[in-house]
Amino acid sequence: LAPRELAVAGHAKAFYYPPAKGTGRRVILWLHGRGAHVADDCAKWAPVARRLGWLLCPQGDEDRGGGARGWANNAELGRENVAKALAALRKKSKNAIEPGKHVMIGFSEGAFVAMQLGVHETSTWSRWLILAANDGYWLGDGVQRLREQKRNLRRVVLLTGASDEVVAETRRTFAILEREKVTAKLVVPGDLGHE
Repeated sequence: LAPRELAVAGHAKAFYYPPAKGTGRRVILWLHGRGAHVADDCAKWAPVARRLGWLLCPQGDEDRGGGARGWANNAELGRENVAKALAALRKKSKNAIEPGKHVMIGFSEGAFVAMQLGVHETSTWSRWLILAANDGYWLGDGVQRLREQKRNLRRVVLLTGASDEVVAETRRTFAILEREKVTAKLVVPGDLGHE
């Protein structure tokens, strides 16, 4: 089943899947890594995500050629893109989406966008799965924002392969979450790299 297309004002089109019949009104957001073919990624997440609610897969605004997309390491533009994609999905769904408590998944460059988005909008994105997290992704006041907004966070899972070059940074991210008393889990599979 191919994903459906969603026009996003001022940004590249997004992809989405409606929930399976009788499932929740929550949104599962997929933020892709650099060079991803987003429709393909979206299709991979769909069997799991549709059991929980709507799957939303915005595309980064950077065209990397051959259908590949990136976020251009621009978290602010990424946040705007996600906000407009979510608004478009709400409209498309005729407001069949609950107001908050959604799930955000980000990988690599998408993790960079997700970690910036997350600390600014915990009331919307209260559950995070960050693949290849890096404490350096919390630029400027990121940790302070986390401290101020953490009351809305329900759960954070960090998953990074043991041979990924950012595994040390992921461990530091987990230490920050623990210090701030955020409910978090660290998973480091021994057989994975940056994937």
